[in-house]
Amino acid sequence: MTEAVRGLGGVEPAALVDVLGVGPEECILSLVKEHDGKLPQECIVELLPWSAATVSRLLSDIEEQQRIVRLHAGRGKVVFLTEQAADP
Repeated sequence: MTEAVRGLGGVEPAALVDVLGVGPEECILSLVKEHDGKLPQECIVELLPWSAATVSRLLSDIEEQQRIVRLHAGRGKVVFLTEQAADP
């Protein structure tokens, strides 16, 4: 998924389903899964072609669904998958 995401260029989150067959939330969850279930939010922003604000909003939506937990680590946050998201 990481390589596919890097080639997205300026694809808007809403158009992701048409391009990769998954929505933006599933894309983020896949990235975190590829990194052993934890990934700094800053790295997610670097990997995706969207603004930090867009990624933060998407992460908030996923967090409300209880599929991730974000914990403060120094000056940033680390995203962790919950058991709910880790199960296929």
